[in-house]
Amino acid sequence: MARVVSGFFVIAVIVAVGAFAGWSNLMGPQARFVLNRLTYFLAGPCLVFVSLIESDLALVLSANFAVAALAALLTTSLAALLSLIFLKQDLPHAVISSVSASMVNSANMGFPIAAYVLGDVALALPVALWQMAVFTPLFQSVLHSAVAGQRPSVRALAGTIIANPMIIASAAGLAVLGFDLHLPAFIVEPIDVIAGISIPGMLLAFGMSLTASKPFSKEAGHRADILLATALKLLAMPLIAWALARWAFGLAGTELYAAVVLAALPTAQNVYVAAARYEVGEEMTRDIALLTSVGTMIALMVIASLFGA
Repeated sequence: MARVVSGFFVIAVIVAVGAFAGWSNLMGPQARFVLNRLTYFLAGPCLVFVSLIESDLALVLSANFAVAALAALLTTSLAALLSLIFLKQDLPHAVISSVSASMVNSANMGFPIAAYVLGDVALALPVALWQMAVFTPLFQSVLHSAVAGQRPSVRALAGTIIANPMIIASAAGLAVLGFDLHLPAFIVEPIDVIAGISIPGMLLAFGMSLTASKPFSKEAGHRADILLATALKLLAMPLIAWALARWAFGLAGTELYAAVVLAALPTAQNVYVAAARYEVGEEMTRDIALLTSVGTMIALMVIASLFGA
């Protein structure tokens, strides 16, 4: 667990560096805008592509993949209903807040926690694959349509796919993986280098956003949304994952423990990147990511004690 705490510390340091850069205006007034677009249009898609081509397609069909998918979809649906009915959010804000309650930080925290808590990095791959190949393209497509005010249609979906680099990268990665293609190093290595910008870029941009306005500001009017998404992310989603894994798929032992632990990870930074890209709920998603990042440590300790780990 000490090494997991160190993983959180590394993330906190990078976010703090970003906050300092934003506070001091070290990189100019457009730095956060440039970093967000860099990670969204270039580095993020490269990370998705490289992660997929280096994975095992058999994991897509595993029970843990199904648990991750169903837990995320059920949590998203619950969050969307509560947001639309009780919090009276408009559709774009309901989309981004509900995804904030269900998309886990599989890249930054999933692999370290799988290595140091679960003892096997491969246990995090189903969650990462689900999010990179299916969930991220799906939610960004829905968000794009909601912001544009479009009704779902084949033409609108095709337009979204063409305009969305994450979807293109996911499709390309799955094609390479599915056809068992072996790309030469001179093609993969430049993509891999650019992919390395993604995670630190997201964290630095996230840190810069903390200085743009006061976190958890009452004036922003999103405190109820933040608390709802945080509660669903750290409480409801792990419980849903446990119920699905235990009763629907009959998982036990390490696989059951892994399903619950990975469901309790904090909100992914790329939700904030998407919010910034579409200018919808940027402060709200930033605060949800910040609050869940702090709360995850407590959630993981409770889960570990309940499982006797």
